[in-house]
Amino acid sequence: MPFIEYHLFPFLTNFLNEQDSPQEDDTKRGYHRFFNVKSPGFCREGMRQLPICWQYIVNDDSAYSVY
Repeated sequence: MPFIEYHLFPFLTNFLNEQDSPQEDDTKRGYHRFFNVKSPGFCREGMRQLPICWQYIVNDDSAYSVY
């Protein structure tokens, strides 16, 4: 999986879960709203933070961890 997906998917999943309607058109509009409100550095900064987050999880030595 590309690095950006590790950063993007949790935010996108939470955003879409908050939507009221599961209709296809509403979902498409939801995607547009999601990306329109994100800053230009959202993906860049998220990807930059991934190795730090992963290292925290490795150092924590637990089966599951939320950083």
